[in-house]
Amino acid sequence: MRAIAPHHAAYWQQLALRDYRGGPFADRSGGLITFNAESPERAEEVVSEDPFLRERLLERHSVKEWITDTGPSQRRQGAFESAVNER
Repeated sequence: MRAIAPHHAAYWQQLALRDYRGGPFADRSGGLITFNAESPERAEEVVSEDPFLRERLLERHSVKEWITDTGPSQRRQGAFESAVNER
């Protein structure tokens, strides 16, 4: 996990996704990433290339559409949640 973590961080940074926010949970059991995507399919595509997934380091993950209340117009974002594989 530690060896891949810099690649994971670099992957998400180089994407320069609109409204990207991400980081680990305080107990290091996983993490959460939110970002805007053009479609649910595009969000899945972006997540599928995450180095943690490609190296099979996650016990589980999910990609869900998240509707945020930001005033007159609601915004839809992708949310990627993961749990660390304790192998």
